Amino acid sequence: MKFLTTAAYAADVAATRALLLDPEFARFRLAKAGLEASSIESVDDRLTIVVPVSGDLVPANYRRFVPDSLTATITELWHPVAGDRSPTGVLTAEFSGVPASARADFRLTSNGETCERAFEGEVKVSIPLVGKAIEQKAVSMLEQLVRAEAKAAAEYLAR
Repeated sequence: MKFLTTAAYAADVAATRALLLDPEFARFRLAKAGLEASSIESVDDRLTIVVPVSGDLVPANYRRFVPDSLTATITELWHPVAGDRSPTGVLTAEFSGVPASARADFRLTSNGETCERAFEGEVKVSIPLVGKAIEQKAVSMLEQLVRAEAKAAAEYLAR
């Protein structure tokens, strides 16, 4: 299922890009969402987060399709910026034990002293009969997480 979503940040492009690659901010935004990473690694222009996913986050009617110990590996890879172009990148999410993944291209666009990150991507769940319903739920959760990230960024930057 394809999706489009955006998040606004109360900082310029350079500060927001640095923030989004900061492991401390990654921990902060996960904690705000009630999650804790088992590992966070930021090297050059790549942030990788491994998060155990609680069965409570999976809707009850889909839990039988998901293993008890589910792990999500989320990677944000930022492309090199050339000239005055907006920073872009790719976000991927892979899940252990289930045929599900997400991929999105993103662009960070300046609005003067603030900026916006736009995502365009797709969630795929290859489980017969229920895959599309799970994709719809996953896109909804993804949109909530993007909004939560922007809210966490505003709080983090205000500190």
